[in-house]
Amino acid sequence: MMKCVLSLLIFLFFSVAPIQATEFPSGNVPDGLGVNIHMHNFTIEDGNMIKETGFGFIRTDLLWNEVEKVKGVYDFRTFDRLVAESNKRNIRILFILDYGNPLYGSHNSIITQESKVGFINFVKQAVKRYKNNDIIWEIWNEPDCTGFWDPQPSVDKYMELVKDVVPAIRSIEPDAKIIAPANGDLEPPFPFLEECFKRGLLNLVDGISVHPYRQKHPETVIEDYDKLRALIARYNPAKANIPIISSEWGYSSTDPGMDQEVQAKAITRMFLLNLSANIPISIWYDWRNDGPSATNRDHNWGLVGYFHRKPKLARIKLVEMIELLRGKRFTARLLHSDPNVFILRFSSDNNSKHVIVGWVKIGEIPVKLSNGKTYNLTEYPKYLKTDQILEIVNE
Repeated sequence: MMKCVLSLLIFLFFSVAPIQATEFPSGNVPDGLGVNIHMHNFTIEDGNMIKETGFGFIRTDLLWNEVEKVKGVYDFRTFDRLVAESNKRNIRILFILDYGNPLYGSHNSIITQESKVGFINFVKQAVKRYKNNDIIWEIWNEPDCTGFWDPQPSVDKYMELVKDVVPAIRSIEPDAKIIAPANGDLEPPFPFLEECFKRGLLNLVDGISVHPYRQKHPETVIEDYDKLRALIARYNPAKANIPIISSEWGYSSTDPGMDQEVQAKAITRMFLLNLSANIPISIWYDWRNDGPSATNRDHNWGLVGYFHRKPKLARIKLVEMIELLRGKRFTARLLHSDPNVFILRFSSDNNSKHVIVGWVKIGEIPVKLSNGKTYNLTEYPKYLKTDQILEIVNE
């Protein structure tokens, strides 16, 4: 995730009201869908729009160097406001515990004993403050990527940190949900993840978080998830079903071959694919464009514009998806025979009402429902609301 400089939210102050702890989302739309935010430009208006969109999660950095600017003095007021406002809207927070602090060294990583002791103390203060607010704690952001862990990524140093951070969190909040390592590369064979697994990560955390960015069709993620699950089972069969968390994934609308329309196709398909792959939490990067340039890649990841928060097409299509699938969960994929065609069934908890969602990776294809009607599937997901679909067959 892009590094952001924290400043005060344009929020009124509210005390943080505890909420009841829960498990990971169970798969009902939109409980596990979320969005990354940058605290430096986040306001009450953003909070309202995120709730109106239908998101169940906000993910953001809980930056050590912004909380502790004087050694031993911790100022969480900005984050207090975020937690209070999120609780009011029934939105859960995924806090990333990350990055260095110039009070303890010049590196944007934890590589000295002094910095590790300082970071652990910061983590303990954070967990004490928010332990009754159903926070999900993520240990670092993309430690496998230079720039987020400098001078170069180190599995040894990262896992040394994890082995101290996890017990520190659990000593204060025994039932806390902890995920790691927010791996920035989901290209098999997953060298950083594998080395973390060798060093015992699977026994320490409640979920494995990854960032499945790609310049390919989002559908390619399914094979990568399968390979990652196989790797998990190889190193710890007892944890073979540990949740995989997609804690950051997005497409800039100025990437090669991208525009707002392609971005809109990508976000709906990304969330639908993650739901079909039993990914309990899926976080889009990010909420708001980070600048005014229409051509700068880093300015165009958002769902709303930089000025006036004008909704982009991706946000409009996402709201449509959430409203049509609200309260339902993925129950089956139909028509496996054609790798270009994705047809998913979502059902209510009592399995009495279904919505069929269909699309193709490329092009257009006609399909015929069991009632004889024919629809053309395109690269935009199509939602067919019906209670009596038995099958869908190729025309």
